[in-house]
Amino acid sequence: MTEPAKTTAAILPPRQLAESRDRWRRLLKCKLHLHLAFAFCARTAWPEAQHQLGCLENAASTLSAETFNTLEYQILYLSGVINQGTGNISAALSYYRKPSLSLPSSSQPALPPIHLEFCILSALNILLIVHHPSHPSYHLLQPLLENLTPLCKKNSNNKALYAAYQLVSATCFPPTSILPVKQHLQFAVDAAKGCSNEQLLCMTLHVIWFKFFKGVRVIF
Repeated sequence: MTEPAKTTAAILPPRQLAESRDRWRRLLKCKLHLHLAFAFCARTAWPEAQHQLGCLENAASTLSAETFNTLEYQILYLSGVINQGTGNISAALSYYRKPSLSLPSSSQPALPPIHLEFCILSALNILLIVHHPSHPSYHLLQPLLENLTPLCKKNSNNKALYAAYQLVSATCFPPTSILPVKQHLQFAVDAAKGCSNEQLLCMTLHVIWFKFFKGVRVIF
């Protein structure tokens, strides 16, 4: 009965075990604030999200550099989302364009899946911000799209991310022909249904209405 305890003690002496527990608790606290902040963002509760971000940054300052690096890109993305949601678009764009949120090139080592997904989300938000020709950073649009498209198609198993990509493609890059727009929107609907994401589905249906049925009078 005492063998497991002896083995654990041999692997981690009491002091190291306490230090390990402390590191785990600090990381868990960061994760808790991170998830709460994103939950508030989903509800557009921006003051609460900003408060959680502040708590997260304070908690993250106690982490080792190695552990902090696993959270940094998530904190940067969260900061971008909150700034975008509260109307500070230039600040949001600066966060989304941080090096740790840049899309990897083909010559770079592959990123962990979760890190890559945050990079893709950042790119999608950049596209939504700069897609109008009058925007000063409009020149980013085409090269960003060229890098983003193969990554989104390769990661199409993430239905929510794929739906978001198709929705952004339909809204930010309307081609001269109406057929590709319909295809993008159909892919977005199918992907949103596939992951039961009602928010994405509602957004896609609203875009469909705006593009094809706005102004149409329905008589019952």
